[in-house]
Amino acid sequence: MDKQFRSGNFYVRMGLENTVEVEGKTLGLLGCGRIAKIFAGKCINGLGMKVIGYDPYVTKEQLGGLPIELKDNADEIWKTADFVSIHLPLMPSTEKTVGMEQFKMMKPRAIFLNVARGGLIYEEEMVEALKTGVLFGAGLDVFEPEPLSENSRQMLDMENVVLTPHTAASTEESVINCCTSCATDLVNLCYGRPPVCPANKI
Repeated sequence: MDKQFRSGNFYVRMGLENTVEVEGKTLGLLGCGRIAKIFAGKCINGLGMKVIGYDPYVTKEQLGGLPIELKDNADEIWKTADFVSIHLPLMPSTEKTVGMEQFKMMKPRAIFLNVARGGLIYEEEMVEALKTGVLFGAGLDVFEPEPLSENSRQMLDMENVVLTPHTAASTEESVINCCTSCATDLVNLCYGRPPVCPANKI
């Protein structure tokens, strides 16, 4: 729509094809850590979405009161959600664990989101799924490799994918907050106080 409007087509607004309402839809989280919970809260309270999640290391008590319905396995997320958002760390056990098999489980108009790590995905299979319609749409901020591989550059011309260059967390304010947080924790350590944001809690 943005591309059409910029080219002078104001009446693109009359076309309803491939438009999706967010309110009342189900967001599925793969990984329910800190970032996923912040995202879930915004989607529940701001957008009126239902949220389901799968994380074998998180209990209901660790969700901070958020009404996230925890599922017993990842397949339930892929099969049930209207939007699937992945929030996993990249490690040997999670590397390239998402591919065509998972995309084929998704609902016909479901959308895949990845702002975690590109290496979690079989990127060539995702490109093929987007090209062939197996995957209805995607929003991607991370890739493997970065910048885009020659094969993945096909996505630059696809209408069913939104791409950003690993910049989802980058704003002027966020950079200032990050630097301030690091400096504050250095001061805390110098005065024998525990850091607010430790990388590892001992």
